[in-house]
Amino acid sequence: MKTLIDIAVPLITFVLLGMVGSSLDRSDFARVGRQPRIVLAGLAGPVFLLPPLAVGLVSVFRPPREIEAGLLLIATCPIGGISNIYSYLAGASTALSVALTGLSSLLAVLTIPLLDGVFETALGRSFGFTAPTGLLVVQLAAMLALPIATGMPTNSSGSSSVCPGRSRRR
Repeated sequence: MKTLIDIAVPLITFVLLGMVGSSLDRSDFARVGRQPRIVLAGLAGPVFLLPPLAVGLVSVFRPPREIEAGLLLIATCPIGGISNIYSYLAGASTALSVALTGLSSLLAVLTIPLLDGVFETALGRSFGFTAPTGLLVVQLAAMLALPIATGMPTNSSGSSSVCPGRSRRR
């Protein structure tokens, strides 16, 4: 069963992100690039809001150490690739979502160790969180850039080739 999950989940994610890519073209990313404040807000929000929220929850509820570490680890993680699919389905700016996912994954090399230091200061102990740089780069390329880039050439009409009649949000 584990092998099936290890193969099926990444494969399904790849196909779904290819669908997301089929609704995008370069102009979508150019438009995102012309809105640096929105990109910065999207990157700063999770880094500056989620960790204090997690520390607050840990301080109030005092869960077992394993749950505490898990909650804090989730608060340090970069934006997940599956959010791109949700953005696509909601008709939101998928180019912005993809850009935020990629940038937050790259920044995780810095933000994860920094947030571990914040947690140590706030809670009195280090959790030893480190960023798996090589793994982040490989996953970013294989599970975000490649499927999006694979799907993009299928878009020639300005609408999703997967969901006919669904126009891209501008």
